[in-house]
Amino acid sequence: MKLSKVILILIGIVGIAMLSRFLWVGSDDFAGLKDAFKGPQIIKVEVRLNNLCELRDDVFVVLEPETGIRAPFQNGVAKLKLREDRAVKLAVSNAYPEFEYTGPIVPVSAQMELVADCNTSPRQGAIFDALRDQFSPE
Repeated sequence: MKLSKVILILIGIVGIAMLSRFLWVGSDDFAGLKDAFKGPQIIKVEVRLNNLCELRDDVFVVLEPETGIRAPFQNGVAKLKLREDRAVKLAVSNAYPEFEYTGPIVPVSAQMELVADCNTSPRQGAIFDALRDQFSPE
């Protein structure tokens, strides 16, 4: 027998073995492999505003800092379509340049709530959260 026939037979046996395993076990084992090659998906993000400030809701917008995408609140809700690996923060609408507010950056999820608290700065809140985490009893 020639070497090429032996190689062809071996490739055929390996191919049949792989096909048999795929048919026997199913394609569920390969779903993780398929997901590994996918990029971040676009998701619908609904952000609810918890406004603790003495300002109207329309003063605030949701801002995705990396792309600059902004979404206004309507009835306390802002809706966006973003990649699942993005983050958003609360910011002031361009219609109110006399105000300044910058909230913490938060990773996106399908349902979120952002809090507008004008009594404490976001930096001060982050410091208190870090101190609380560090010194809280476990």
